Amino acid sequence: MTIRGLALVPAAVIVMAPMGMAADKNGPAPEAQTQAALKRLASLYGPAWTLTYESVITTKEFGPASGAQTTQATVHGVLQKPNKFRLEVMQNNKLIGLLVSDGDTVSLYSPLQSVYRRQAAPKNLLLGGLVTADKTPLARLTSLVPAVAMTPALFSLATRPDFLGPNATDFAASALTLHGQSALDCSWTEEGATEHLIFNQSTGLPLRSIDSSTDKSGTTTQQQEDLTAIQVGTVPLPPSAFEWTPPAGAKPVEDKPAAAPSAPPAAASPPPSKTTPSLRHRRHRKTDTGDTDSGKTPSNKIIRPATSP
Repeated sequence: MTIRGLALVPAAVIVMAPMGMAADKNGPAPEAQTQAALKRLASLYGPAWTLTYESVITTKEFGPASGAQTTQATVHGVLQKPNKFRLEVMQNNKLIGLLVSDGDTVSLYSPLQSVYRRQAAPKNLLLGGLVTADKTPLARLTSLVPAVAMTPALFSLATRPDFLGPNATDFAASALTLHGQSALDCSWTEEGATEHLIFNQSTGLPLRSIDSSTDKSGTTTQQQEDLTAIQVGTVPLPPSAFEWTPPAGAKPVEDKPAAAPSAPPAAASPPPSKTTPSLRHRRHRKTDTGDTDSGKTPSNKIIRPATSP
């Protein structure tokens, strides 16, 4: 994996002690196991300055009208606290989306449409915020390349102590084998959607993330992210890793200003006030927990950081 000359290569592996949390009827409650797994993951990523990873995202939609549709994309990502990142989304070995932040500006480029969008980078985006398709400040950006929307969840998972919302219920935990590795599948329900996080029981690192939801039309969206490589670094990367210049011919996309509302007739009653529903903390999607043949086997290693740039 290479992103702007940043190579993700095999190196010495830091092997963690076993979690000791195999799910059984005499073990800790599922919620306690989930909280412990998340806490351990945060402790692994907490000291990190950068996180470089590769993942395969498989999205399935099942609708009463559209039938079944499946798409798959590979994401090469490098994230640096507090608000720098570069995410390259590939499909059939072609770049279909680029989401990059230099700390001041966030840009999303769609090569297929030859258009891009830019906006100011929110402060501390990767320390407490999300880059998702259903929450500001990047909702309109990620709409150009939907596969980008989920990718920074890995970093947010590690840096947000409140990853589990206050309405999380129906916790479950079970032991399984995934890609030949002993794993712990933690799941819960929140705001009508189901989440799964599958951890390597030896290292504590995530192997798979699964989101599931069904909308009002009856369409079920299943999104599964399989992590194939992880590298944690403690040395900031050079600014060039997060630089991007629009290619020749690419056009900026600007939001059209909202039309001014027409004045109501003098005798008309004012329209009823409307409330805006709260946004979910993540975009929930659905998939089964069965192993999907993505052509890649996650290694999920913490690799010692490369030499200083």
